[in-house]
Amino acid sequence: MTGSSNRTEPNTPAELVASAVQTEREAAWFYQMMAEMTSDDEAKETLLTLAKDEKSHASTLANLYFEITGRGITEKSPNPAEGDPNLFDFPSASRRDALEFALRNEQTAAGFYQTQAETAENPRVATMFRILADTERDHAAYIELQISRLDTPNAH
Repeated sequence: MTGSSNRTEPNTPAELVASAVQTEREAAWFYQMMAEMTSDDEAKETLLTLAKDEKSHASTLANLYFEITGRGITEKSPNPAEGDPNLFDFPSASRRDALEFALRNEQTAAGFYQTQAETAENPRVATMFRILADTERDHAAYIELQISRLDTPNAH
């Protein structure tokens, strides 16, 4: 979850969903960029899969935003958070570095969505965040499997 750290905290269900849409779009963009910059085919495949899933989450959340507000949501330019890996350094990063970054990102996202699910007053929003928390935990488990395969040659 590569969200910008300088955002104002969202308060309403619509603000929470809009913030989540932007965060998912940023994550998709970041995974796409990392995939394009790595020469490791397996890491590229994993990152592209994650990018596709994050785009799907953003779309689902944008639909929820429309359901809540009756308005569409405009896409902002990606703005990776301070402290995210420098994309220009990424080609030299190992597959493990890329996967470990993705794992931390997915774990952070799962925690964020779980907290939002537990505090949301709107039942539809709470359900959506619960589903997203579960999905992000699934992503983390998938990435952990990919990392474990690095330590066990021929475990594909």
